Amino acid sequence: MNTQYASNTLDSLYQELNDDNMSLEFQVFSLEKENEHLKLVYQNLFDSIKQIQAQTKLKTDSLQGKLNATIYENAKLRAQLQAKFSEQKDELEGTSVNTKFAKPSTLGTQLYSVTPFPKTWFIPKVVEKNDLTKLATSHSVPESKESNVVKNNKVIAP
Repeated sequence: MNTQYASNTLDSLYQELNDDNMSLEFQVFSLEKENEHLKLVYQNLFDSIKQIQAQTKLKTDSLQGKLNATIYENAKLRAQLQAKFSEQKDELEGTSVNTKFAKPSTLGTQLYSVTPFPKTWFIPKVVEKNDLTKLATSHSVPESKESNVVKNNKVIAP
């Protein structure tokens, strides 16, 4: 009986090992298949990224070329403008400029000239006095260093 029991136990163990082995082989096969799929996905992503990088580089190079061409054109136009300005400046040097108006002025035929003077010449100085009916200016009051200022104690300071 021992041999039959041992044989059944061995058969049972063999069957169990065989089932585990088949399960592991299926897991390995599934993992290999998933690994191949992931390799393919990552390779496609890598190729796509490389393609987008190449397209982006081409686009960037094209835009950089356009920018350089625009900068060059701007520089040429700026140089032409500077040359024209210099020519006009040279033409205007030594010639007088006509400052008369094409139409007669509404003020008449007399032209007025304004000469700037320092502000201190014509700004009147206001001196406060008790009599508020007249304003005193530096032209009507003798110049003195003292001023008559009325102090009001009812004013609230800011």
